[in-house]
Amino acid sequence: FFWADKEWIHEFMDHVHLRPHQKVNHFRNHYELTRKDLMVKNIKRAQRQAQKDGLPEEAQKYEACSPQTFGLPMEYSMFVEEF
Repeated sequence: FFWADKEWIHEFMDHVHLRPHQKVNHFRNHYELTRKDLMVKNIKRAQRQAQKDGLPEEAQKYEACSPQTFGLPMEYSMFVEEF
């Protein structure tokens, strides 16, 4: 991660109001962690990589912590089917 200064924030996110002395903690591609569907995608990718590397115990750990997710409205029928 890196610290973003006020000028960078105003350039890329002009709707945020900061004082000149303020800084923002910002992760590149933060949406990969904050959106549940993308987080699951990345967990599944790590699980596949662990299986490929011959680490079945690690792959099972990824599966155990992976939440079920649905991308609505496209996956609404699967959501209704599940619940």
